This record gives sequence, structure tokens and C-alpha cells, in this order.
Amino acid sequence: MEGINQIIKIPAALSREAVKAKQTRGPEAQVTAPVAHPVPAEDLKQAAAEVDKLLEKQHSDLSVSVDESSGTLVVRITDNTTGEVVKQIPPEQLMEANVSMNKIVGLLMDDQG
Repeated sequence: MEGINQIIKIPAALSREAVKAKQTRGPEAQVTAPVAHPVPAEDLKQAAAEVDKLLEKQHSDLSVSVDESSGTLVVRITDNTTGEVVKQIPPEQLMEANVSMNKIVGLLMDDQG
């Protein structure tokens, strides 16, 4: 996991180890969820491309990419014989719903502005 954290450049404060350390301080310590810092789109695309190259070298049926319309990191599992997508994370329906909600929010903001 260390290697992926370095490729994607996840801040140390957001690592699993940091979150576990916060949770094991005792009952008097307030546990707060880490705040996600937005990753610049170009960095995310570059990291996804690097992970995808590593997976290709392993002849894996996994692929990693960034969806152009939403900027979301997408992982796909494909059938090696047919090339059909067996599983996608996040699911296609969820990504489509996100795009639709963003359009609705945009329309509402335009109406209020």
C-alpha cells in the first residue's frame, strides 16, 4: 500500500495508520474523520495512468482511469476473453446520477442568481 500512496501522493495525515492512531488514543480523545483535500485533476490523471501501466505489466484484468466528465477515479474489472466490463467502481449508474445532480444544482443556482 505504501507504493500506491506514493504514486497517488496521499497526505500522511489521511493514511490508514494515521486514522488508526487517532482512534486508539483513548476515550477522552475526540475522533474526527480526516478531511479530504482535493487532488488536482492533472495529478489524479497522471496517478491513474501510472497505476494502469503497472496493472498492464501484470497482465491484470483491472484498469484504472479518470472519467473525463466528472473527474472521478474509476476502476474497471474486465473479462479477458470478451473484453466486457464485469465490475466498475464506482458503478456507471452512480456516475450518471452524479452528473445529473450536478446539472440540477447548476440550474438551481442559475435560477437563484
